[in-house]
Amino acid sequence: MSTIPVLYHAESSFYSQKARLALAEKGVAYKSRLVNLIMGEVHELWYLRTVNPHGTVPAMEHKGTLYTDSADIIDYVDTLPSSRPKLCPPGDSDEAVRARHFRQLLDPIEIDIISYGAIFNRHLTKNSRVPNFMSVDQMKAKMAKSAQDLEEIKQKHPDLALPLTNRRNLVSFTDTASNEVAFLKILDVCDKALAEVETALEDRKAEFDNEEYWLCGRNFTAADIQLACILHRLVFVGLAERVFISKRPHMSAYYQRVLCRTTFRRECVYANSLFWSMAMPMARGMLKKARPFIFTLSLFAAVGAYAYHFHRATLREYAIAFLDKFTYIPTS
Repeated sequence: MSTIPVLYHAESSFYSQKARLALAEKGVAYKSRLVNLIMGEVHELWYLRTVNPHGTVPAMEHKGTLYTDSADIIDYVDTLPSSRPKLCPPGDSDEAVRARHFRQLLDPIEIDIISYGAIFNRHLTKNSRVPNFMSVDQMKAKMAKSAQDLEEIKQKHPDLALPLTNRRNLVSFTDTASNEVAFLKILDVCDKALAEVETALEDRKAEFDNEEYWLCGRNFTAADIQLACILHRLVFVGLAERVFISKRPHMSAYYQRVLCRTTFRRECVYANSLFWSMAMPMARGMLKKARPFIFTLSLFAAVGAYAYHFHRATLREYAIAFLDKFTYIPTS
């Protein structure tokens, strides 16, 4: 049982970014435990049994209690001791009412389908930063394999069947994300929500003039965490031009201010880079798999170094005797 929060997260995970940003905004120290999505660690038994039976990130443990939803993590973090403003302002102030409203407005946006849908439908994107290293068919095959692996886990471990069944079905998820018509319908829901946000940002600008303002007022709230991470993801997958940059000036200006925010730069900006989101997890995964071989090799090297250091003379005699057997010495 940890006395400070332990966050299990992944660099590139949208929901992990929200949790990290909440902890940073409140100035709450935490222990970081990276979970390798690329290598499938969320489906390993140690993670499913001891951290999150749903097999998703983020998850947070604090004082014996586990939180496995990013919204719950944000709400809990807001209750921890901090001198920073509330992420979820209580009461009926304008800021509090707006924060609750915009969290409810933005929460239904299916950012996971939008993320994968942008990859499956690249012709609808512009300036995508997602590397094109797999074809659509390869991605579908990989997700089908993940779905099959989950079914095998549920069959072998019945106690994990219910929580894994309650998560999104990967087969239907892939079908929706790869279907252009279905994908555009989900993107349209996002577009309509952001239209209301644009109006709100215009109102905040008129209200605060040249003073700093955010979506709900003077303070950066949980609604801003949600909005900032959504906009950042849309930029990453190449949908920003389509959804806000070309038609929503207040939102574009808001995003530029978000990028200048120290907490956001530290916890979220780097996470969408190819190096941190893909190269490093792959390198860590390969290193983890090679660990037994590296350990064995290191052990042999250590034993060899010890033997050489303390038994050089004896080893030299054995070596000479061994080589003598294969050395021809002329007798005349």
